[in-house]
Amino acid sequence: MTEMTKRKLILILILVLSLVGFKNSYAAGLSKTVEVAIVQVEKVQYKLNGVWTDVPAGGFTDICKDSGITFKAILSPTGAPPSAGCPKWGGDASGDGEEKQVTFSSSGARSVTVECGNTITIPVAVGVANIPVTINWTTAGYTSINSTGASTTVERTFTTTYTACADIDNNVWRLRVESVTGGVDITVRTGGSRDPFANPPISQIEAVDAVTVMKDYYTRGSRGSWHTEAASKSHEEYHYSEWKCSSDHYWSATETALENLTVPYDTSNKAVAIAALRSGTTGADAKMINFKTIARQYWFTLSDGPSSRPYAAGQLTLNAAIIFVQNLAVTNGWTVPPGTNNPSTANPCYETWLPYSP
Repeated sequence: MTEMTKRKLILILILVLSLVGFKNSYAAGLSKTVEVAIVQVEKVQYKLNGVWTDVPAGGFTDICKDSGITFKAILSPTGAPPSAGCPKWGGDASGDGEEKQVTFSSSGARSVTVECGNTITIPVAVGVANIPVTINWTTAGYTSINSTGASTTVERTFTTTYTACADIDNNVWRLRVESVTGGVDITVRTGGSRDPFANPPISQIEAVDAVTVMKDYYTRGSRGSWHTEAASKSHEEYHYSEWKCSSDHYWSATETALENLTVPYDTSNKAVAIAALRSGTTGADAKMINFKTIARQYWFTLSDGPSSRPYAAGQLTLNAAIIFVQNLAVTNGWTVPPGTNNPSTANPCYETWLPYSP
């Protein structure tokens, strides 16, 4: 290659490099940087006693059925305005917008979702529908004692279990009755009476005496020298039916009063709330004492004297022993009073109800 040729190549290279630099500089002068912000949901808040509060990490539990929670989507970057369809609500919510009030009308594991570029899901555990609870009556405890004295039916203290559900829009925990159980203990005393089944009459005189004494049980209002344990048990079991009738009547108003009790949601968890709902002179425990008191007061307005319903119940059972002695008399050729006594036991709670405001 000659010296002249080398010089020409160098000049061409310099020219090319100059043109490239000019082009790049020109292009740089015409370009403009554009920053694009991606809007998404940063977090979700809920309104608690008028204040927006971050939704708990695990969502919500123990929410009252048919109660509501008001949510708010916080968008990122800060100050980004909501737009049509963003944020969009789903699950138990629907529609779009920054805020959304949701009423939970279905029980079980529910959820609320909010979407705007990303999706946040909030679990919500909703309790069962609040339906009236009836008293669970247990089989009566029973003891038989071979001693003199009156037989008794003694009521047990009611056993009540509670839960609580959250009504967040109203900022309250509401008390809920899960169950209530009642019962009695019966003690029958048999001393001083001869059982005609176990120790039958051995003469006409004894047979006449047995039939006469037992037929008069209802009108006399006390067991006599001839009697059966079964008759006394029927008498006491009728007292149990009175106790059930009285308690069942006053329970409905009591349950309503119990489930109207509330404490603030924002100052307590569920366990603390239940304890607070039960305590104090107007709490659930005090109301249950008042309930038992009024039911017992009414129970004791029902007669337990001669010709009363409990003695009617005992008489109907005692008739079997009367018939037994009458048949024994026929076998032995004895003459005894005929027939039995058959009084009515209808309607255990027949007195006017006592006023009650739980």
